[in-house]
Amino acid sequence: QKVHVSSCNVAASQMTTSNESEDELQNLQAIFVIRNLAGGHAGNFTVEVHPDWAPLGAARFNELLQARFFNGCRFFRVISGFMAQFGLHGEPSVAAKWDQRTIRDDTVLKKNTRGRVTFATAGPGTRTTQLFINFQDNSRLDSMGFAPFAEVIEGMDVVDRIYSGYGEGAPNGKGPSQALLQSQGNRYLNRAFPHLSYIQSVEIVGAGPFPPATPESLEPPAEVSSIGLSPMTTMFLIILALCAVGSALMARILRPVFSRDKARDV
Repeated sequence: QKVHVSSCNVAASQMTTSNESEDELQNLQAIFVIRNLAGGHAGNFTVEVHPDWAPLGAARFNELLQARFFNGCRFFRVISGFMAQFGLHGEPSVAAKWDQRTIRDDTVLKKNTRGRVTFATAGPGTRTTQLFINFQDNSRLDSMGFAPFAEVIEGMDVVDRIYSGYGEGAPNGKGPSQALLQSQGNRYLNRAFPHLSYIQSVEIVGAGPFPPATPESLEPPAEVSSIGLSPMTTMFLIILALCAVGSALMARILRPVFSRDKARDV
């Protein structure tokens, strides 16, 4: 088995680890509403954040919650008796905003035991948006740098019912290809893997005030209005937009067929 601790090339501002910031996250909880569980049912589970376990991971998780990043995300790699992995956004334009953005590593202070939540990683300094929930005691991952930052405190029975029929991802298994997920999003998953469980919504409870999200919104950018702008400014913005589109197209053309993400043997 492999923990596809892949870097989903995600956004990660190096957020402060001051005591004040940690205190703001100390009681943070998030209720995940899950659809399409095994058997077609729905359910909820609650995650509690422990910034003292892994402050950078906790801060990134909060950043993603504030941006409502997880809404619609599929549990795309679920291996029975091991873990359930999620955190690749289903809209390529949103996922692209996080491309190549990483956070520094946290020291591993807690073990990867059942119910604990950890960021996936492809090596030092590669954490982005992918996470996994441990189904069992996976303490063997501790020495590989996987630092838990939160735990499921309610609804672990729901986590156990996340659909696992597809198993390991491509090319080593019959599950989804991360490369195709990143380029095609949920359209690919809906077509080829319709039974995947997914996050309908996440409710943030138990802490506040929350640190603001990063300046770069995770939602697709709104159209720039020309109202109140001079013709020169408007033309400049149009040129910038065309350059961005051209760069995105070139990146897509040059993107290799296979994912660059690494995987760790465990």
